[in-house]
Amino acid sequence: MKFLHTADIQLGLKLRFVPGESGVRVRSQRFDTLRHIADVAKENDAQAVIIAGDFFDDNSVGPDTIQQAEDSLRKFAPIPLLILPGNHDAATEHSALRRLTDLEHVHIL
Repeated sequence: MKFLHTADIQLGLKLRFVPGESGVRVRSQRFDTLRHIADVAKENDAQAVIIAGDFFDDNSVGPDTIQQAEDSLRKFAPIPLLILPGNHDAATEHSALRRLTDLEHVHIL
């Protein structure tokens, strides 16, 4: 059985130390990287992808970050995606992970 494993994607990271357009580009690259991971998983016939913590940078990410995350996660389908909450996006009542919807192949553990 093949698994692809990654961690610390930290979508929504503010990157205040990277100013202007550079900061926007670096934040956007995190979503590009997530979609690339989906391509790699499919190219290598992974049976599941595991993201071990810190999928989001924190639980206060906005709806635009949630939407971009959902759009990126759809690319993994039908491969099961197993997300373990981390210290940045802990599985609390108000977890950003709980706002991910309509993604049958995504499992928050």
